[in-house]
Amino acid sequence: NFFIVPQVLDYFPKDFSIHGGSLLTIKGTALRGWKATVVYVGRQACLTVNFSSDFIQCIVPAGNGSAALEIDVDGVLYHIGLVDYSSIFTPELLSVSRSQDILTFTVARISGAANVDIFIGTSPCLGVAGNRTVLQCMVPLLPAGEYLVTG
Repeated sequence: NFFIVPQVLDYFPKDFSIHGGSLLTIKGTALRGWKATVVYVGRQACLTVNFSSDFIQCIVPAGNGSAALEIDVDGVLYHIGLVDYSSIFTPELLSVSRSQDILTFTVARISGAANVDIFIGTSPCLGVAGNRTVLQCMVPLLPAGEYLVTG
């Protein structure tokens, strides 16, 4: 028999919000198994959104402190490294205001609008734009009612 084992070359980022939801990227070789490939952060599965034999992208679960990063390829668990969860990397919503169909958010601890998705219920807020302290987006057309705003 000839065995090829996964090799991780890099993973990023290494620091996450305590609420999870960030995109983790793992680069390497032979990352995809014949049967199943699962990434674990601590003891929780990372929701895979994209993968091939040389990269995996997944949405990290919520956590706190340091957590082991592992990949299970066809039932064999491989330790990759550690990731850290901290409130330092957790975005903070300071205020929200609305003017007609435009929502304006005052925020802290974000790297910019390109890294933020805002949802009104399950519908994405349209055209998210801004900087590290202020974000704006246009409310999508929705039926009357009360909606949870998440980001």
